[in-house]
Amino acid sequence: MVEFDKLKVMTRMLALLCAVVLSACTVTSALQPPPFPTPTARYAAIVVNVNSGSVLHQNRADAVRFPASLTKMMTMYMMFDALKRGKITKSTRITISSRAAARPASKLYLKAGQSISVDTALTAMAVKSANDVAYAVAEFMSGSEAAFARAMTAKARSLGLGRLPHSEMRQACPTNVR
Repeated sequence: MVEFDKLKVMTRMLALLCAVVLSACTVTSALQPPPFPTPTARYAAIVVNVNSGSVLHQNRADAVRFPASLTKMMTMYMMFDALKRGKITKSTRITISSRAAARPASKLYLKAGQSISVDTALTAMAVKSANDVAYAVAEFMSGSEAAFARAMTAKARSLGLGRLPHSEMRQACPTNVR
């Protein structure tokens, strides 16, 4: 009988311990996610429900941004446009200038005088975000960084990206990537 009483006491203690542990887990503060740091002016985001189109979260969603990836996409768009118009082919060679070779990473580390095909240039910009290649493309397509920035700005505006002023596009131009 004594063993049965010990078992009963141990069962009650285990039940009490479980109740304490479970009640601690249901405290509201334990269920709250950790606080996120206050977003800086550089932070912008938007989350949209794809089915309803309703905005679920936004922070500076309409802030003007000039990410390097946008510039690389515009550079690639300019190349695809030239391909479509027959101005270049995928096998057209682009020579790397000393200015292009001197661009900071991310890059392919091409040397001045080397050349790559348009097809390889497109891949390098899409996969590696290669600044040296983007600079070489700008020179190849328009003759200079400034001329390419103007052409890219005009194309962006024709696509409805009118909030990209020339001076900002030039700053974001692949030739000026830091």
